[in-house]
Amino acid sequence: MNIKELQKFLPRIGISKTSYNIEADGSEVSSGGVVLESTPKGICVYYTERYVDYEVKYFKEEEAAVKYFLYLLEGLSNDYKSYKIKHSA
Repeated sequence: MNIKELQKFLPRIGISKTSYNIEADGSEVSSGGVVLESTPKGICVYYTERYVDYEVKYFKEEEAAVKYFLYLLEGLSNDYKSYKIKHSA
């Protein structure tokens, strides 16, 4: 999955915009959320809470960045956890 697909996927499965911010889309995640943003060092993905960033990683490949984004989101969003359980084979 690439970043554009991720941006379409999350609302489709009912994930609240307060849980994430992708490419500075204007979503406020100060109370806790997952962020994905392009930087000069690569695609940066991290969990943020109260303006402090945790588990920051940089990726060269979109697929790896999206996979890590979803991994962090799974620990934060019960809606995504439920979706993943329901669609696991």
